[in-house]
Amino acid sequence: MRSERRDARRTAILEAAYAVLRAKGYRGATMAAVAEAASASKETLYSWFGDKQGLFRGLIEANAAQAQAALTAALAAAPDAVEASLVQFGEALLTLLTGERAVAINRIAAAEADRGAAFGMLLAASGRDSVMPRLAGLMADLELAGVVRLDDPADAADAYLGLLLGDLPVRRIIGVAPPPRKAAIAARAERAARLWLRLYAVTRP
Repeated sequence: MRSERRDARRTAILEAAYAVLRAKGYRGATMAAVAEAASASKETLYSWFGDKQGLFRGLIEANAAQAQAALTAALAAAPDAVEASLVQFGEALLTLLTGERAVAINRIAAAEADRGAAFGMLLAASGRDSVMPRLAGLMADLELAGVVRLDDPADAADAYLGLLLGDLPVRRIIGVAPPPRKAAIAARAERAARLWLRLYAVTRP
């Protein structure tokens, strides 16, 4: 199978897996149900993913890759405008973290926590643990450019995430907050960027 065709087939299987997992939950989902939804053979699923846990791991990794691509595009969109860069980054991150797929994946990981921390650790590694160094790097670059003054870029990145996210992702996961609209995401990202710069921006004479 050519690599492009194989990648497309893998994506289709993961889309089917997401639909099955969302409808039935992790414990209710089966490899047979995913195979049927994807019009694929169980042999293909077992060959590519190993088992149901491997399939879910593939879904997490695919979602993380999509997130990284979106964040890369956001950071490249406004390289010379500090606030615009933070806003672009914030909009991309909020859209991803409050979207239906991320919410479903996090709910499954939380539901399976009593069986071990494997899914939680994978989510952390592909999520916050990969995003934070990139965000801290952006903060460090802003400090080198003389735009902000920081004691620790990692602490500054954490402060920005606090301003941006608050408890919204958790409220989405527990089902008490609806998906935010695009305008609300933009307003929240703009507010976070403005407040963060108010905390850390170098005062100009």
